[in-house]
Amino acid sequence: MFMKKFSMYRAMARTTLCDQWENMVFVALLVAFTYATLIGTPNVIAETLDIEALDYEHWGGLVAVVYSVLLIIPLHFAYNCMFLTYVRKEVKNEFCLAILFRHFSLNWDTYVLAGLLYVVRLVLIAPLTAFIGTIYLWYAYSMTPYIISDYPGISASEALRMSRQMMRGHVWQLVVLKLTFTFWFCLGFILAFIGLCVVVPFVRTAIAHFYEDVKFEYESRQANEMLAAQPLR
Repeated sequence: MFMKKFSMYRAMARTTLCDQWENMVFVALLVAFTYATLIGTPNVIAETLDIEALDYEHWGGLVAVVYSVLLIIPLHFAYNCMFLTYVRKEVKNEFCLAILFRHFSLNWDTYVLAGLLYVVRLVLIAPLTAFIGTIYLWYAYSMTPYIISDYPGISASEALRMSRQMMRGHVWQLVVLKLTFTFWFCLGFILAFIGLCVVVPFVRTAIAHFYEDVKFEYESRQANEMLAAQPLR
């Protein structure tokens, strides 16, 4: 078993971020501002063009989905991968914003396709399972951005499939890991928006460390299966 205690993931995240808190808070603020701008843009367009509320209701949802798939989800994926770069100590005198942009620009097309499949599958499964399946898939597919970063050229559907395989038996562990940050999120809410911008990098870094163990276990399992499948001589 390669997984660590939840307290260990939090400790590893603190160590990774020990001299990066100011930069990470700045990027978290910038990303949050970008999210808010992208989400609010359709409303601004509707008001600028004087589109009636009835008309906006017809096309507003579609615009929101397009925005999410083309920009918001890829940005979210790239933001997660930025922390993986720090976990692996692959930073070479780069500001974290440059790392975020590199992940976004290099993998945008795969992020878009994966995001589209991601949204479609969540939407289709939700009515069939009273949203319980949606929650499961949300966590089962959560390793997708890291996989896209680690396996250049991988297809979106293959990345989603690999994420589900990696997370087999670990979905509940990731849920609990996030729940262990409840106190920190409550403290972040008390300290208003800036507080949350401190907590989010903490959580994302812990999840990047979690991915490293999940990936190692998955690759070890794959190697053992290949050895077992080889004929004896």
